[in-house]
Amino acid sequence: MYFYVVVWLCLLGTEVSASPRCVEILDAGLLPVVKDHIGIHFFVTVINRGPEATEVEVTMVQCCEEFPGSSTECSHIHLIPETRILDVGKTRNFTLIYPTLYPYNRRGECLLSVHYMTSCNRSKEARQHIAFDTTLSDDNVKCHVLRGFPGYVMEQPLCKSYDEDALDSCKMVDCHKKYFGLRSYFNRGTRVCEPVPACLPSKRRGMPDTVYDVTVNRCADMTGCLSTCLMLTWSPSVFPHIPAEWPSSIAITAASATTPGTASVRAVMLEPQCRKNRATHVLRCSILVMWTTAVGAGTDS
Repeated sequence: MYFYVVVWLCLLGTEVSASPRCVEILDAGLLPVVKDHIGIHFFVTVINRGPEATEVEVTMVQCCEEFPGSSTECSHIHLIPETRILDVGKTRNFTLIYPTLYPYNRRGECLLSVHYMTSCNRSKEARQHIAFDTTLSDDNVKCHVLRGFPGYVMEQPLCKSYDEDALDSCKMVDCHKKYFGLRSYFNRGTRVCEPVPACLPSKRRGMPDTVYDVTVNRCADMTGCLSTCLMLTWSPSVFPHIPAEWPSSIAITAASATTPGTASVRAVMLEPQCRKNRATHVLRCSILVMWTTAVGAGTDS
């Protein structure tokens, strides 16, 4: 009988010592956005209620930004994580930063992960949703979401688009910097930033057959005019680089094919394609050029 009592007490002691550490989330939210500061700061307040110190890591799971028209983008916001050792009974704020030159007029929600280890070296996780709204408004100024923006609504003009900088006379934002390269084209018609398409050539053709048209932010198909285009070639041994006079001569060639006075020529140089003649061992390169006019579009190769 005594043997069984001792065994039961040992098992009970093992069960108590194996109890996991408890890291609890006390608070979470957004720190005030200060004028002329860079970045949006998210915070999570946690406490260690476990039996010993533990390493706590707070990271981003996903952040989504909301745009007018019920559209959402979840790939361009990335928060810098933070890891700290949290002592027993201690409370600490963990701050995750979204570095951006445009911390105002942003709205969305982020999902954060609070990760720690138990005394049995088992991984535990708690998750926290944080909504953010840094819209330039009197309500956000009064509620201290924004600091350094007194009397904004009465002093500043109301921009037509969220991609117009309200602090710079509603001029267009730097799309590449605001969206980290995922929306790099500013559409002057809609006044919003748009993704740039990837204009990839066909693998079946030896020369590129697609070119990016920066005026309309789309890929232009060049296959329709390849049979009537000029072949512009040169030898790198004679001209190490593309001859400087070519852009002007190409423009003249394109203009001569249109009605005088109606041509608006714009030449776009592409990456040269080079091949070596097996018999003569002479390296020759070719380029494709696209021009647009007031009466149509064409390409040279």
